[in-house]
Amino acid sequence: MYLRTIGLISASALGDIQEAWHTSKVDHFNSMNKATYQQRYFHDDEYWSADEGPLLFYICGEGTCNPSEGFFGQMAQTLGAKQYWLEHRYYGYSYPVNNWNSTDAYQFLSSEQALEDLAVFIAEVKRATPPRKSGL
Repeated sequence: MYLRTIGLISASALGDIQEAWHTSKVDHFNSMNKATYQQRYFHDDEYWSADEGPLLFYICGEGTCNPSEGFFGQMAQTLGAKQYWLEHRYYGYSYPVNNWNSTDAYQFLSSEQALEDLAVFIAEVKRATPPRKSGL
């Protein structure tokens, strides 16, 4: 997994939440298209019990991803979980295309592509997470 922190949100606003980047395919359903883009995500392990805690994933909606504790944080604290927030493609700072001047630029904006972004992201996070007593 490719991680890069560039500070688009001030560290004081995030607290223990870390901003990072994941390399995602522009088109998950065309094996000939090898193009990728950087998809922003956030993670927080403040409450994580590495031996037993689950991984929680929050899918940021159609807008800039602004992670916060709230109910998601309460669940993480109760469960001893590590939290992840994945920014939706085409929103916030997660752009799969550079040229916005044609309708072709939006051909990869679909729920199917976004769900595949999430499925691949979850699989990579699980692979990078050491096994725990409780499983994933």
